Parts: sequence; C-alpha cells; structure tokens
Amino acid sequence: MPGHVVKSTGPDPDPEPWLVVTPELKIKLKAKPYDAKKSCWVPDKATGGYFEGLIDSTDGDKVTVTLLETKEVEYATYIIIGFAVL
Repeated sequence: MPGHVVKSTGPDPDPEPWLVVTPELKIKLKAKPYDAKKSCWVPDKATGGYFEGLIDSTDGDKVTVTLLETKEVEYATYIIIGFAVL
C-alpha cells in the first residue's frame, strides 16, 4: 500500500495506478535522448534528488553537462554519477 494513502476498513486499494505505465508516458520516455557514454545523473542540492543529463565536454576536473531541462551546468567529475573517464 502506498505510504500516503490512509487505509480505511475493507480491502487494500488497487495498486494498478502506481504500477501501470500509460501509453502517453511510454511515448514521452522513448522520445528522450539517450547515449550510454554521455548519459549521467547530477545531484540537485535543493531537493536532494538528481537531474538527468548528457555530458557535453570534459576539461580536466570539470564536466559540462546539459540537463534535460535545457540548462547547461559545470560540475566536478567526482560529483557526476554514471560518468567514467575512458
């Protein structure tokens, strides 16, 4: 049972809304760019989560990443998750 749904009396609520991927979401996810060598995750300090991004260039200890929200940001290489120096 999802943590934000309060259980009342009776059977558990149907979990299908949380498990089924809609056709619209499938189309949206297929349209996103993905390159195994350039894809990475960068931390978001405000929420404690991560942004998905694509690595544009590396310069020594700095990595320029374009976030999928169309922002370009520079990070130190040790912060990037999924980045490997090849």
